[in-house]
Amino acid sequence: MKRGFLNGAKAKRENANRKDSDRKTEGAMLYATIGDEEQVSESNAARRDAGLSRSDIPGKGVGLVSMRALKMGDLILSERPLFVGAREIRVPKPPSFTQEQYRRHLLQKAEEFYEGSIERMRAEDKNAFMELHNCHSERMGPLFGCGPILGIMNNNGLSLEGLCPVQPETRSYSAVCKHISRLNHSCSPNTASHFHKASFSYRLYAYLSPDDALHTAAARQKIFRPGYDFVCACPACTDPSVSDPRRATIAAFAATHHGKQESTVAGLTSLDDDRFAECRTQLDLIESEGLEHLPVYFTVLKLLMEASVARGDVDSACKSARKLDKCHWVDDCDAYQDHPLWRTLVDYGVPGKPYNTTQMVAQLGNHLGGGFDFRAWCKRGPL
Repeated sequence: MKRGFLNGAKAKRENANRKDSDRKTEGAMLYATIGDEEQVSESNAARRDAGLSRSDIPGKGVGLVSMRALKMGDLILSERPLFVGAREIRVPKPPSFTQEQYRRHLLQKAEEFYEGSIERMRAEDKNAFMELHNCHSERMGPLFGCGPILGIMNNNGLSLEGLCPVQPETRSYSAVCKHISRLNHSCSPNTASHFHKASFSYRLYAYLSPDDALHTAAARQKIFRPGYDFVCACPACTDPSVSDPRRATIAAFAATHHGKQESTVAGLTSLDDDRFAECRTQLDLIESEGLEHLPVYFTVLKLLMEASVARGDVDSACKSARKLDKCHWVDDCDAYQDHPLWRTLVDYGVPGKPYNTTQMVAQLGNHLGGGFDFRAWCKRGPL
């Protein structure tokens, strides 16, 4: 190899004639666990047993079973994905190809693209990846005839967004994990996963969030059967006559309270009795359906906590706050220091600074005593 050959006349001519679309595979970022020959420094002094067991579950294949009692908000495990890859890669369509030929060409190129990373995995991690189920190898559909790697990714991957650090990211990625990808589906899940960007790892909390959780049972089965080759037999799908109306009510409420709910001192006193009762009804429905993993659960708890504070009901506010502090899987929740209640305490010189939402509400109640008038207290001075 000669120094500077990439800047030679031949290379310059080839680069000048190359189209922008040929210079990169858009969104095709890959991540895989590093291979056997790497030099690493790591400390496992704090490692402890996750309390999980891989077991054969009748009718559901291999799944994870907890070996210890869990409470809402408990961290079950934290693991880096075995593999992360773009869900789609861009490949030019040869002019002579039919649509079917192009589909198969795409599948082949995607398999080749991912294969290089899989082959560099540690042997143990590669085996764990290849042991995952692939339902696309023999079934008709968009991925019929795909290779094993692409099939495993689509069958077991967790959807991941916003990984590009330097520009707006519109691509979706698929993350395959050693343990979390083994979790069996339920429309009323008892766990929630959250991707922690700083450590590039998934955290699994007690209490998997399918995007179709609020669809009717019939609509969910139309997704599960062709896409994942199984029929869900959870209670919500087995007897949808009760579950479907409940979920429709929750979905309607969520549609009117979507996005991040900003809190203001004025807003704390704006929840009238009818909306307060509606929020309590929604909380009962969500907990009855086992949908605590959904963002609307966090929204309802936050509204109830703030309304209880405004009404002087510290006990009810603390009950909602304790649940809020356990919703570690919610991406867009505010830091408690940014909440107007926390600023109210600090700006009015209340001794001590609470370090979570529960303490914030309890400290407010202890300082003012029972039956306080929050509206009047907020008017004592500028916030």
